[in-house]
Amino acid sequence: MSVSRLVRRLGITSPWYNIAFEVLKVVDFLAGMFRFGRYKSTQGKIARQLTALTVTILFVIAAWRFYQLQIFGVQAFRGLIAGLIALLGAWFAYRLVQFPPFADFLVSVEAEMIKVYWPPKNELYSSTIVVLVVFLLLSVLIFVFDSCWHIIFQILNILPGWYGGGGGGSGA
Repeated sequence: MSVSRLVRRLGITSPWYNIAFEVLKVVDFLAGMFRFGRYKSTQGKIARQLTALTVTILFVIAAWRFYQLQIFGVQAFRGLIAGLIALLGAWFAYRLVQFPPFADFLVSVEAEMIKVYWPPKNELYSSTIVVLVVFLLLSVLIFVFDSCWHIIFQILNILPGWYGGGGGGSGA
């Protein structure tokens, strides 16, 4: 049952409707975090696995950084807490990719990534060369224009020198 249908079924009136709606969304999210089933397990596998791996790695790094802190005197206690952080992070990552709205998003991301045109290696190489050459030519062109304007401003006595400190204000 959707959250909005549940709010209407409970007969919650207008002033409390938004609050009840938000509370029930949070409750629905938390209930979803403790489900053990898999949502659309055959769709979006690669995007889900990579997302879960990334989130797990972030939690493992956080656990490792916590372990390095000198907050608690006993090293075993720090290790226990760091291990719990890593395990909870792995559980959170697994549940996150099974959460229906997020799982649907990952499924659609993977479907869109399949549609993307990935160029062959030789085309990618030649395109990279073109971009670098154009970048270099534009950089040289901008340098030449800047130098020309600088010389013109020196002739008009607007700039005091090549590396002079700014505009044409008086020194005193």
